[in-house]
Amino acid sequence: MIAYIFRRLASTIVVMTMVGMFVFLLLRLAPGDPAAIIAGKSATVEMIAGIREQLGLNEPMPV
Repeated sequence: MIAYIFRRLASTIVVMTMVGMFVFLLLRLAPGDPAAIIAGKSATVEMIAGIREQLGLNEPMPV
């Protein structure tokens, strides 16, 4: 029974890690600028830059 629980927990951790990586890459590789979408149509360049800074979108992907 302990081995079964351990296997289930290990597989859950692997699946959650893969899902997290998939969502992260999907957001980073999707066309368009997430900061501009969040800011809206009437956003200024400064507002978009602030959102990029706040969300960490101005950093390279490995960071």
